[in-house]
Amino acid sequence: PWVFAYRDPFEILMSHFKNFQQGNPQGNPLGRNFVPHFLRDYGTNTQPAVMKELVAVADGRTIDKLNREENCAAHLATLGQVAIQEHDRKPEVGWFVNYNELPHKIWEVILPGLVPFVSHDQVMRMHDVSKLYSKGENAGEHWIEDTTMKQGTAPDKIRDAASLYMQPVYD
Repeated sequence: PWVFAYRDPFEILMSHFKNFQQGNPQGNPLGRNFVPHFLRDYGTNTQPAVMKELVAVADGRTIDKLNREENCAAHLATLGQVAIQEHDRKPEVGWFVNYNELPHKIWEVILPGLVPFVSHDQVMRMHDVSKLYSKGENAGEHWIEDTTMKQGTAPDKIRDAASLYMQPVYD
């Protein structure tokens, strides 16, 4: 069994570029120098064939011609494409969960399909834990919704890249 959590493309890209926007392109929330996964091969031609095909179909370019935002968007779009293909192949073992449906969809829909019984106490524990950040410098602190901020502050490069590569998969 698997779950693919997805979110509005602009919001995903905004999360990936948070450190770049803060003038810290090599930083990450954990304070270590880190190159995000999608940029490790940036500017090379070593990306998977599915990503190369997505870019060629979307606008006829090759991967080496993409800017950072486009490269990230194409990388993330291929993850979504592969999840869709896998679900089409075997729909009974996978779930898609929109970020907006979290966390309640986990205990209302997914867990009942996987385990015979989830107690009220277990659901309440999941509910309590879902109110906290789970990673980075804010781990353990109260979680704050950031959708509105991300929607309102996305630079044009991020909006354009998300629209071109990710939006068709999201839709």
